[in-house]
Amino acid sequence: MKYHFKICYEMDMPLAIAVAVYLDAEHYIFLHKSLTASIEVLKKGLRYYKCHQTWNVFGITFGQTYICEYRAPATFINHHLRPHPEWLPSIHHVIKTKTMLRYYENPDSKTTLSELSVQLDIPFWLYPFRKIIEGVFRRIKILKDLEDVALVDRRAKLFGRFHNAVYLKKSQFLLHKDDYVKHFGENCEILNKSPAMFRKERWTDIRDLNFSYVKNFLKNDYVRFANFYPHQLASSQAELAAPLS
Repeated sequence: MKYHFKICYEMDMPLAIAVAVYLDAEHYIFLHKSLTASIEVLKKGLRYYKCHQTWNVFGITFGQTYICEYRAPATFINHHLRPHPEWLPSIHHVIKTKTMLRYYENPDSKTTLSELSVQLDIPFWLYPFRKIIEGVFRRIKILKDLEDVALVDRRAKLFGRFHNAVYLKKSQFLLHKDDYVKHFGENCEILNKSPAMFRKERWTDIRDLNFSYVKNFLKNDYVRFANFYPHQLASSQAELAAPLS
């Protein structure tokens, strides 16, 4: 049985930064430790890659593989989610999942609208629990993005809110780097790429969503992610001064 839902909110960051953070695969295992134990790119094709992702639950490592397509400048499609190894008990054995994440930029507020569309193919005996399954998706997505928002706030204190030059360095690894540079590098005009209907749109800021886990994150974890210690500040200032190479 088919079930579809959307998760929509606004993030206080420019589109170029939101896309860069998504493509910066290396930060997942450092920033999102509570959600991801490891992530490995198994195969890279033309505007798609196959990933192996793991996480730990009660000391047991679970994993999945999936294919992520990048449709520049700001659309990401995940599909073919499978447990890894295949013999592991997993929800992916009984539910087929496809997600499409679209980012749109509001040029007035210089913020990013995040729209995640989720399509599930659920067996009839699980269909009565579809709202619970949706809630699990929503919680993971929001907590991951809250950590990213805190990271972006931290970077903005040092580099400025619109500084994406670090992501353009040759030494900086990004998935689909050439496409990113093409659309978000110097002299690009990305704002006109967003559909007209979204250019004046305002959605609820992710930090204002009325969920207990959002409030707990803002109360207990946000400062830890967004603030600097003196040695980190010096290191980041040195990075800012380094040439783009």
